[in-house]
Amino acid sequence: MENRSYHVAAIICLFILFLVAVGSNYLLWSQFTWKEASSFSWVGQDVLFDDALWGKRQLISLNGGWHHLLHTAVIRDADVNQMVVKTQDESLTSIVWQYDTTEQAENVVAFQQWLQEQGIDFYYIQAPYKILPGYTQIPTGITDYSNANADGFLSVLADYGVNYLDLRAEIQKENKDRKGLFYRTDHHWQTKTAFWAYSRFGQLLAAQYGWEIPENALNLEEAYSVTSYSHSFLGSQGKRVGRLYVGVDQYDYIEPNFDTDFSVEIRKADGTMRVQSGDFTEALVYAPLLDATDDVETNKYACYFGGDYPEVKIQNHLVTNGRKILILKDSFALPFTAFLANISEETRMIDLRYFEGSVADYIKTYEPDMVLMLYNPSSFGSKKMFQVLGS
Repeated sequence: MENRSYHVAAIICLFILFLVAVGSNYLLWSQFTWKEASSFSWVGQDVLFDDALWGKRQLISLNGGWHHLLHTAVIRDADVNQMVVKTQDESLTSIVWQYDTTEQAENVVAFQQWLQEQGIDFYYIQAPYKILPGYTQIPTGITDYSNANADGFLSVLADYGVNYLDLRAEIQKENKDRKGLFYRTDHHWQTKTAFWAYSRFGQLLAAQYGWEIPENALNLEEAYSVTSYSHSFLGSQGKRVGRLYVGVDQYDYIEPNFDTDFSVEIRKADGTMRVQSGDFTEALVYAPLLDATDDVETNKYACYFGGDYPEVKIQNHLVTNGRKILILKDSFALPFTAFLANISEETRMIDLRYFEGSVADYIKTYEPDMVLMLYNPSSFGSKKMFQVLGS
């Protein structure tokens, strides 16, 4: 019995030493002192338990692996907007809260009416959310309003005759395989889904507006190459739960087989510019994001252009149809716009989350043939993204 007491005491001492070692490691990386830590001066400073945490990725993955074994379907977060939900097909998503989208819709109605006065065509493109109507099942007790918000928004647009393309309805009409439309660990659509959306809109441009579009420019199988990077992409939700929860995604990079020649100007939020030119990959891709295939947490989805910026200008030197497009966008438009640039002489993107200035003045100067607005349903939570004429 006495030996057993010694064993217990030894184990307790070893555990205390372990905690001290771990605590010292926190302090080493965070540059906190023990005195500061014991005074709780670190409260409210994420650096101690976030950026400074040695082995953070591994701990997140171990936690995700534990929840995988427990079949946990909802992993909550201190920020309710970052809660991770697992669907019936082992895909990760987050929840969209209920919004009154009336003001956003009325702003778009006013915007189209203003564009009509300028002789400019307009189309609103409703990108799908990862929780797809009639397919996605989320855990009992969790409610998502992404589709209800989009339905209410589009109903106002319909009442006023605003042109819109609801890609959710197109998915149902074509009976597309829902399981492969989005990355399992990220909230964005797959590159192939973005290409399908571009192809569908290209067909609309040809049918309704008489755009002369080479048939191969819309055909993925015949005119484009797909390079697959297997087990190479851990998306936004996947990073919060680690690779052991549902695994890692394959990333597919799509580029045209036909000749291309572009010049691209990217204006960043800090006012600096990045200029790229050459073929499709040289001009439209930010190489470090695509090349870093050894790090699954590299945001390969954003390899087209490199991310979201206030303004992007794309000049296609091999297309001389005189067509000019302006896209008001969220991140879903990154691959979509890269493909769309193949069929217009000049394409521009504006992201109202970062753009400073008058959109109306910008349009009067640029004089596009068409303005698109492409958003996914999570964007309804930002009124700024719909305050076009008031920005």
